[in-house]
Amino acid sequence: LQVILSVKCLLCVCGMMTSIVVIWRGGLSWLGFRPLTRSIFIGHVISALLCSLLFAFCYAYDVYRLSQDHDDPCDYTLDMRFAFFMRIIPVFGMFGSIYFMIALAIERSIATCSPTVYDFLSSKKLATFIAVQIVIFFSLFVPVIFLIPPIDWEQRMYVFNTRTDENDDAFR
Repeated sequence: LQVILSVKCLLCVCGMMTSIVVIWRGGLSWLGFRPLTRSIFIGHVISALLCSLLFAFCYAYDVYRLSQDHDDPCDYTLDMRFAFFMRIIPVFGMFGSIYFMIALAIERSIATCSPTVYDFLSSKKLATFIAVQIVIFFSLFVPVIFLIPPIDWEQRMYVFNTRTDENDDAFR
């Protein structure tokens, strides 16, 4: 399990570093010709970098936590608050990255299928359109607020545990 988590952490760091190198060498010019396209791409890249960085932190912390020697198996557990918020923020970054790609697909579809309408639309109208999409995007995460009160925050939980022959009775 520690090897798998280490590989995941390494992949997240490598992906993040590769993205930074590509942006550093190519600048922002390859992200698109129009300012709106470029801004949507920047949102996607920032979300993807946030997701990679925070998941790398989660995996590195799990490798550290599981590499410790404890006599009591409960010592490997995490506080519920810490586990929930440590995992939910990278997930938001992942959803943000996906959402920006959807916004880019919509923007590019309008620009491709109807270039005269796209050129007619002012950048203020398109910025308003993107702002409305961002509000819709954030409203998708409002249900997370409703998850928080019924959770028993005093619980402790395992994260990334696997079922083996030795711990089979714990899963019943």
